[in-house]
Amino acid sequence: DDGTSLKIVHRDVTPEHIMISFAGVTKVVDFGIAKATTGATMTRAGKIKGKLAYLAPEQISGAGSSAVDNRTDIYALGVVLYEMLTGVRPFRAPNDMALLLKIPKEIPTPPSEIARWVPARLSDIIMRAMHKDATKRHQTAGELGEELEAFLTSVGTYPSERHVSAYMCKLFGEEERRVPVLGTGGFPSSGSSTSKSLQESRTTGEIKGPDTAGSISIEIALDEA
Repeated sequence: DDGTSLKIVHRDVTPEHIMISFAGVTKVVDFGIAKATTGATMTRAGKIKGKLAYLAPEQISGAGSSAVDNRTDIYALGVVLYEMLTGVRPFRAPNDMALLLKIPKEIPTPPSEIARWVPARLSDIIMRAMHKDATKRHQTAGELGEELEAFLTSVGTYPSERHVSAYMCKLFGEEERRVPVLGTGGFPSSGSSTSKSLQESRTTGEIKGPDTAGSISIEIALDEA
């Protein structure tokens, strides 16, 4: 409550884990594979956890548990923003292994080059969040939030919880009328019909790419030093 960081890494930030209530409140849910950054070890040697399309390069490279920190979640959020704005994921491949090889090595096409409606400044923010080098990303979620807020201010718009609430009611108004809406500070469980995932709320159509619907654990061979 006092704003002190709990030093917890979610490790599975994806559209279906970002819930939006009819009160306009947004929350990240499902900390099933989260870990604390202090005193933690890898889930298991040679294994990685999370949905492939949103894994950060350091999760794939086997650099060790010390390399996975809050900036790993910032990378995943960058992928979510990329997908939200363009309707496609930054990396697509014919199979899971090909995707694992692409993420650490290839630079994705900037969102503004895929979707003409994405301003270059916003595109740059997302590309920074998805930088291969964690030291060159936003170092905290607060820093990313401040940069996004500055962008919104620069273009003369700043959506509030009230605006988000109105949009949710417009999209799912019939369902909203059947269930009481919690106050602004409240938030229903992920299974409640008073909230929708970002994935459900998306209206840009089907996302093309490999099927990564479940939280997975893939064993990979890591080269020993």
